[in-house]
Amino acid sequence: MNEEGNPLGLNYTPNIGDAVQGIQDYGKTVVNFWGGAVRLVPQALTSYRESIREEAAKPSTFATSTSINPIKELGSLSEDYATSEAKTMESVASGLESVGVPTPIAGAAAGITGALLPGPTDVNIAMKGGSALLGLTVQNPKFLTKGIEQGVGQSQLYKTGVQKLRRLESDGIVKRKMYQEQFDTGVINEKQLQSRLSKLKKREDASYSTLGTVDDPDIFEVKSQVQRDPIDPTLPAHQHHAAAKAMTTPWVKKALKLGDDDDVVAFFEFHKMLTGSGMGNVKSGMIDLPGFAHIPRDARTPSEIPMAVHSFMKKSGADIEMLTPRVEKIVGDPKNMDELMDKYSTFAAEYLIPQKELALKRLNQVLTQHRETLTPKQVKVFDGLVSKLNKAGT
Repeated sequence: MNEEGNPLGLNYTPNIGDAVQGIQDYGKTVVNFWGGAVRLVPQALTSYRESIREEAAKPSTFATSTSINPIKELGSLSEDYATSEAKTMESVASGLESVGVPTPIAGAAAGITGALLPGPTDVNIAMKGGSALLGLTVQNPKFLTKGIEQGVGQSQLYKTGVQKLRRLESDGIVKRKMYQEQFDTGVINEKQLQSRLSKLKKREDASYSTLGTVDDPDIFEVKSQVQRDPIDPTLPAHQHHAAAKAMTTPWVKKALKLGDDDDVVAFFEFHKMLTGSGMGNVKSGMIDLPGFAHIPRDARTPSEIPMAVHSFMKKSGADIEMLTPRVEKIVGDPKNMDELMDKYSTFAAEYLIPQKELALKRLNQVLTQHRETLTPKQVKVFDGLVSKLNKAGT
């Protein structure tokens, strides 16, 4: 078979004899359907025969340019292989029909031929269990930290975390569909629907922005990892994300679409290199704050409200904390991982690093002010509690 008819260079070229032998071997009419479905009903064979004819007639869609993004073009590659496979099956079916074999039987023969060929799942090297398999695509060494190399995404340290990230999109689709069906059938009202969708987004933001490892685990709301507030030890300290989850999630989602598992790991480690802290719920990405210094509703006095971290970072203050839609506009449509990471380095410098620095500054301010009011004996206890606070890896 020439390259045009066999774009992937597969060495096996089935013929009519293979197909007929296949039918004899199978002993029954089993049709391997494109898309993974299997039909056992003989009446389906005629329509199946027509689907082969239609698929074989499709033009090739795979890019011919040498400057392509391999991950982005994989969808076209899979479609192109399906068409190539269908052309092989079409040649078998039409050959049988030309010598008088009924259409349903010709369709069955073509189906057996398809079963003998490597399937589209084998050829679509972009996806296997939801994870990309092409290998590291980041080109610029300035975006790669120590230890980032081919295969790192499948290493013992990162594999489980990356697989969780890959599953998030499909899990979210299922949950949103369930909530919508509950609303459509009257199980929940509009307010409940919006509440569930809002909570789901918050959970997703936390999950998308987190690649936990044994060295830097997810500690968010883990009881044993919640420290006491040194200023009021009867209260738990608040776990503040050094980089806002809603602001990092859009970048991670884009990395998952553009990159291989290795690239996803590279992106998280690049964030750590830029900011000096982990992303999301990991220990090195947390800053433990007294509640009044964290959120406005926990302010003890009216004067503390504008000084809460989640007050002065908003648009009315430093304007370095923003909602997801605004971040998505900044992310834009990068063509590859290098473009994405180049944009992210600017974003981190303008928004994420200032977020961390200002939160730490506010923490140190309130701790210093309180410490000055304590007796020597109280200072010792206070300092012990302060030493246990997470300060985003600093």
